[in-house]
Amino acid sequence: CLLSLQQLAATATPSRPCGSNVAFIDLGANDGQSLTWFKRHWAPRSARAFNDVVAFEMNPHFAPVLQALLKPWNGLLMPAAAWTSDGSLSANLQQPGSRTAVKGGVLYNMTASALELGGVPLNRNARTQQRASTVKRQQQEKSQLVPTVDLAAFLKTRYCEADKVDVKMDIEGAVCASLLDA
Repeated sequence: CLLSLQQLAATATPSRPCGSNVAFIDLGANDGQSLTWFKRHWAPRSARAFNDVVAFEMNPHFAPVLQALLKPWNGLLMPAAAWTSDGSLSANLQQPGSRTAVKGGVLYNMTASALELGGVPLNRNARTQQRASTVKRQQQEKSQLVPTVDLAAFLKTRYCEADKVDVKMDIEGAVCASLLDA
């Protein structure tokens, strides 16, 4: 699985000269809410048109909707977690629709998958983990091995310092937690 991710990243690397990439990287794309927001609000206000859009999402349930949202930009879906090394880690994957909320009359998917360290998802502490109902967790969540991508290496391979790269990060502290664990 990792080899295919590396091949995917390599074959989709922009062939534009250094300094001409205008990129949006969505770390933790979830069900695409941030890509939709980016399309409506951020991209139209940019001085230069975005010519590279990449979404990282480790929960495979969201792949179809993300592929559809990325299509107008010929964007890239990285079906992996952003991390500090290539490999795989256990992740707590919440099922789509298991947590929803209404804000301003709009239904939002509140799904928050997270990598696990020591068996505890990064979006919880050990005390919260102990209180969670086992039955509820079994119905709404699934622990699964997911691929990880070295984010720094990915960015370094794909872009240069002269490129414009905007990053949205909603990954439950994954990259920061890995640095503390090292």
